[in-house]
Amino acid sequence: MKKLSYLLMIVAFMIPCVVCNAQSTSQKSANSQVVEVLYFHGPQRCKTCVALENAAKEVVNTRFANDVKSGKVKFKEIDLNTKEGEKIGDKYEVAWSSLIIVRKDGKKEKTANLTDDGFRYAVNNKVKIQGLIADKINEFLK
Repeated sequence: MKKLSYLLMIVAFMIPCVVCNAQSTSQKSANSQVVEVLYFHGPQRCKTCVALENAAKEVVNTRFANDVKSGKVKFKEIDLNTKEGEKIGDKYEVAWSSLIIVRKDGKKEKTANLTDDGFRYAVNNKVKIQGLIADKINEFLK
């Protein structure tokens, strides 16, 4: 009878630990999804390149400030003239100034290349390119 009592006590203490671990695991899998806004550039940047970088940074840091704080959204400036930048550029098939948005979910990735739209709108229609960037980030967060 004593053995049964001890066994029940041990089980009673273990249940909260199992529940806590299960919650922690589900939180980790939910947090594993990240959206990265990658701005690639070379050593010299034109007016449009600078405008595109600024527009993308502004969207990420203002409209997605809470997601940046939680680590769900990140902005990364990547210099293609560095070894690391060249490696990342090769991965996304980028050789010049570009704007790529990447949804990372574990080992899965989904990308969107907004470079053409960026160069079309960054200087003359900042609101338009920022809307397109925000829409893609929101789509990738779902």
